[in-house]
Amino acid sequence: MFSYREGKESNMAVMEVELPSGYVADMESLPGAPDIKRVDTTKGDTNVVIYFDRITRSKIFLTVCGHRTHRVVNTKAVPIVVYDYYNRQQSAHYSKL
Repeated sequence: MFSYREGKESNMAVMEVELPSGYVADMESLPGAPDIKRVDTTKGDTNVVIYFDRITRSKIFLTVCGHRTHRVVNTKAVPIVVYDYYNRQQSAHYSKL
């Protein structure tokens, strides 16, 4: 869940969701919503990149699912990053510790 806190809405924005080691994105479950412009995967489908036309003050709920391809011991938390496409300085990071 996330929303835009400054002003009314952002410019075009990007969310990058890195999946834990041993997982790849479930391509059929990738989100679709009115403000989502495009969804890509990178790094062998282990990183999901979601492009938004804008992010408003309304809360957005997304679920990104993955399939386990390998059993990995001691997996670490991986970050989720949301940033303004035109001004990467405006960004937010989340990582579960």
